[in-house]
Amino acid sequence: MDSSRVRIDGYTTDIITEQAIDWLDKGRDKTKPFSLVIGHKAHSQRVAAGYKDLNAFDGKPFAVPDNFLMAIREETPRHIKIWRLKTCGGIGILK
Repeated sequence: MDSSRVRIDGYTTDIITEQAIDWLDKGRDKTKPFSLVIGHKAHSQRVAAGYKDLNAFDGKPFAVPDNFLMAIREETPRHIKIWRLKTCGGIGILK
C-alpha cells in the first residue's frame, strides 16, 4: 500500500475486513511469515449495524437471558445500565 489516501464509503468493520482479506490474497509476499491482527472498533462504539444488516432481525423475537438482571447490579455505572436496557428493549429497572 502506498502513502496516498483513498476514501472508501461503507461500514468501517466491513471495509477493514475486506481490505485485510484482499491483502492476504494478493498483497503480501507469501514466501515470508506474517502476522495480521485486526482490532475492530465496532464493538466499542454505539450499537449500530452496517446499512446492509440494519433490518436483518426485524420481527424476530429474542428471549431475555436468565442472567440479564445480573448485568444491571447496583454497582454497575448508570450509563452502562441505560445502554444495556436500551439494547434489550427497555427491560429492567433503573435506580
